[in-house]
Amino acid sequence: MFVLAGLNFVLGIIAELFSIEFLQNLGMGIGTILVGIVYAVLGLLIKTKNSIIALIISILLLSVDMILSIVFMSSSSNTSYLVKLFFIIMLFRGIEALNKIMKLNVKRVDIN
Repeated sequence: MFVLAGLNFVLGIIAELFSIEFLQNLGMGIGTILVGIVYAVLGLLIKTKNSIIALIISILLLSVDMILSIVFMSSSSNTSYLVKLFFIIMLFRGIEALNKIMKLNVKRVDIN
């Protein structure tokens, strides 16, 4: 999540500060900065609180982003869809990993 947060935040800042037409035509700007902040907060919740809810929200947001990109940006490259799909798959794998971590934490509490 932190990679996505950083990319969105930095590209949004660059698009806004330097008025780069190419990035602005891709829809990057203030909204992208806000999305970066949201992804950062979700990543922080996932990392510090082991929040499966934050992870599921992240998957949903990225999935909606991918679907909207397909519908409204037909000229986008297939590479961007593959990258988003890769992140979605990795986030789904994170659900299983968080479940294992939570089970291990429960076992530690039971032992003590």
